Amino acid sequence: MFEHKPYFFDQLVEKTAANGYRVYTTPNGSVYPSVTSILKDMNKDSIKAWRERIGAEEANKIVTKAANRGKHTEALINLYLKNEPVIADPFSLFHSMAPELDKHLTLIYNMQAPLYSHKLKIAGTADILGEWDGVPSVIDLKTSLRQKHEDWIKNYFFQVTLYAMMFYELTGIPIKQTVIFIGVDLEYPQVFINPVSKYMKEVYIYLKEHNPLFKK
Repeated sequence: MFEHKPYFFDQLVEKTAANGYRVYTTPNGSVYPSVTSILKDMNKDSIKAWRERIGAEEANKIVTKAANRGKHTEALINLYLKNEPVIADPFSLFHSMAPELDKHLTLIYNMQAPLYSHKLKIAGTADILGEWDGVPSVIDLKTSLRQKHEDWIKNYFFQVTLYAMMFYELTGIPIKQTVIFIGVDLEYPQVFINPVSKYMKEVYIYLKEHNPLFKK
């Protein structure tokens, strides 16, 4: 059974802006781009090269399959973390990910936490805020066809760093570390743990270059 000790957060209103970005309206009426929208340009060159290499039709099939698998796996894990019954396909990534959550996720603050920052002028929804091996953490759930190298997924690290910074601004409570937890087909899950400070400087530089609101 997972223990929950939630923080209260105001809900955000989500919509898609004219430029295609997902944006959130905060309780005071400010409208900020989502974390994932701001970070989507980080891998655009490598994604473009990959699509050109395998062809648009095949790339679209892979992307759609991966997105559906990710949503399905996350839905199962969310049920599990709420201590509700889960019925999963025998081949589901849930079966490899759940034992690691049992072992390491020692306390849950919030799931799908709505976060925003008036300083950074950005908003987003964090998968899990809680304690990983007893350490206050932002935990992000991912799925993958193959194992990842750390230098391939800097956008993941930027994402959780931003969530930790927003959480601190809203609560005054420091998050100690970020955790990227990846379910991998036919492999053990991968876990990348970093101190929040590791990517903070790079995150500030990236926001200045890619978030027009942060420049103001």
